[in-house]
Amino acid sequence: MEAFIQKLRRRAAIQKYLAFLALAGAVVIVWIGTDYFIHESPKIAAQDIEQQRKLISSQDVISRLASLSMSIFNNAEQLSNAENELINTQIVLRYDGNSGLDDIKSTLYFDLAKSGNPVSQDVYQHNFYSLGKKNLNEIDSLLNDIRRANSYLESENAIDKFLTDLQTTQNSNKKRLEELVHGTNKLKADLVLTRSRIRQIGETIPTPAELKRLIAYSLQAIQDLEKTIKDFDEKMSTNQFPREAEEQIKMMLQTNKEVIEQIEAFKIKVISNRDLYQEKLQKQQELVNKLRAEKANLEAEKEFTVSLRSGTEPVMADSKVAFYVSTNIARLGIMIVTLFLAQVFISIYRYLTKISNFYHARADALEILTQTDALKNTDLPGSIEMFSNIFSPEKVDFGKMPQTPVNEAIKSAQSVFPKS
Repeated sequence: MEAFIQKLRRRAAIQKYLAFLALAGAVVIVWIGTDYFIHESPKIAAQDIEQQRKLISSQDVISRLASLSMSIFNNAEQLSNAENELINTQIVLRYDGNSGLDDIKSTLYFDLAKSGNPVSQDVYQHNFYSLGKKNLNEIDSLLNDIRRANSYLESENAIDKFLTDLQTTQNSNKKRLEELVHGTNKLKADLVLTRSRIRQIGETIPTPAELKRLIAYSLQAIQDLEKTIKDFDEKMSTNQFPREAEEQIKMMLQTNKEVIEQIEAFKIKVISNRDLYQEKLQKQQELVNKLRAEKANLEAEKEFTVSLRSGTEPVMADSKVAFYVSTNIARLGIMIVTLFLAQVFISIYRYLTKISNFYHARADALEILTQTDALKNTDLPGSIEMFSNIFSPEKVDFGKMPQTPVNEAIKSAQSVFPKS
């Protein structure tokens, strides 16, 4: 029984200690609240007024407007440059990144399949110029054309085509020779007629000197064609043309392969450049969006600053009134928070004090019972309850608990605005 009484005493002592801590907390809260109420609330109000002055001071507004105007100008310049760069990047990507590269200037490839009636080797050449304006599809199309040309040059039909074109040229030369011979004979007849009628007046015929010059030119052309036809027949009879055809086609293939290598190397550069510009496009678009958002924010801030400037003077005239209002609002807030926290700690103190008294009363009752013959009494529970009521201060109250500021405010509002 003695151990049980000591345990009750220890519990009562712990609750008492905690109750004193709660009371000390209430005192600290009240002390801090009083200090803020007296000393800090004017400082808070003064800082608030000073902040308002900084925001709406006429001189500050003018300076801010000047700074905003400069920022807007710089933003507009940066945005214009960024948008131009974005447009340039998009233009480059239209050609798949084919821009600013070391170009292949004016080159050629050979294709017998596309030739018509050749006069010389030049007819087999197909020129293409700068690749700087071609996208990847156009470059691939050109490569396919040259590869198809190589496929044809490597086939058996290429030599036959080459010889057929030469024979066509030979036939054309023979026809041209016949025409020149016929024309020369006509010129000779005109020369004879001119000499016989040279003295006739009113006739408009060529002079003998002009006819002689034309006849000489035709004779020279006939001589050249006869030599060309003779050389062709000699080469054809000695089987020299097929050998020349093989050498010529070999040269064409070699040239075409070199051209393909150059174009493929250029295509790799275009693809690499395209990837760089695609990455650049994304970053450039993000930069443009950022600058546009910054522009909108600056313009909105400028409009707000202009509106502040128009309302500067009236607010400055009422700064003293605003100081007192702000001070009282700060004090009211501090007072409400302080009372609320103090009341919470006091309620905890009252509760813990009652718990401590409860344990002490039970311990006192048990201690009295152990010192008397009451333990031998058959009505032990009744005796314990009687002595506990005697020693317990539960019937003694501190009075009605004060209402919280929130409840008081609600009741005041209800009295002013009664329900209908």
